[in-house]
Amino acid sequence: MLAAPPEVEAAILALLDRMSATMAAGNFDAQRAQFADDPDVAMIGSADIEVYLGASEVDRYYEMVREHAATASFAWGERRVWASGDLAWAYADAAFTYTFDGVQQTLPYRMTLVCRREAGDWRIVLYHGSEPATFENA
Repeated sequence: MLAAPPEVEAAILALLDRMSATMAAGNFDAQRAQFADDPDVAMIGSADIEVYLGASEVDRYYEMVREHAATASFAWGERRVWASGDLAWAYADAAFTYTFDGVQQTLPYRMTLVCRREAGDWRIVLYHGSEPATFENA
């Protein structure tokens, strides 16, 4: 069974909450600190240009959001966490509100994370977020 133990689930859900809070506050250094400082860390967003592979690329992403005074927050819906040893992965459904270049928008959002425990703390090693597509004939 891969259900996360309660303490791991609590830690990953707290990481998600910190991610939302630091994004809302525009605290880019605290946001970046939640990612592993690893050459293989990856952040993949929903826009076609949002593929950041490696620590230096994730740093480049945070430089871009700082330049555009981008802030964001998540109003969480369903969240689930699974784990095995020092790896955990999560799914989260949310309403995503963001401001970019002074324009605010809210949209449905889904994310998956893979996290690794490093020196007792959980860090994101893979982030993937996207807006769900709507299918007319589903």
